[in-house]
Amino acid sequence: FSVLNLVMGLVVPKLEVSTRSRAGIAGLAIAGLLMPTGILAEVLFGAPPILVLVGGVAILVSFAWAGFAALRAPAS
Repeated sequence: FSVLNLVMGLVVPKLEVSTRSRAGIAGLAIAGLLMPTGILAEVLFGAPPILVLVGGVAILVSFAWAGFAALRAPAS
């Protein structure tokens, strides 16, 4: 899961989008770290899987947003 965040960290600076979009994509990618944290909490402490679900949705939305932003960006 951390590989996805590394990939997003390499992709976001190269996107030709507004600063607000860039910050939103990066924030959702960071929120995606809730997934491995949630898995660990679930295994160690028996926590409910809500963190896993929230983290999974966050990383999915960040990649979708980055993909649409890349498609809409002008070709260089």
